[in-house]
Amino acid sequence: MTAQGGIRAFAAIVATAALVLAACDGGGGSEEVIAEYCEAVEELEARGAEIFSSVDQDDPAAIRAAEGEIADAIEEVGLVDKAPDEIQDDVETYSSGFRARARGDEGEQEAIAAAEEGVLAFEEENCGN
Repeated sequence: MTAQGGIRAFAAIVATAALVLAACDGGGGSEEVIAEYCEAVEELEARGAEIFSSVDQDDPAAIRAAEGEIADAIEEVGLVDKAPDEIQDDVETYSSGFRARARGDEGEQEAIAAAEEGVLAFEEENCGN
């Protein structure tokens, strides 16, 4: 993965987090489920910023290691389990992309990008964003 790839991956987390946090103010689905998911995303966003703040963006091994840490953080905050049913599969696919990239597997990028689009579409439709 290139340095730009690591930056884009983290930027995608931040963008997704911002849209998911908007769900806390909107509608769509159970407010409790959305609130729990928003809390998990908020925690993940903070951890992601911490993880990527010290990564040498010119070091592909460091980027892969950081993506592994993000994958661990996704599991620790329970992001997939807390995702609303409507986006559960997309969140799972998107999250698994971090683990795959940590292993150096770039082959799933189209599926990951499609999953991200699904999450964003859900947010737009249900949150008015």
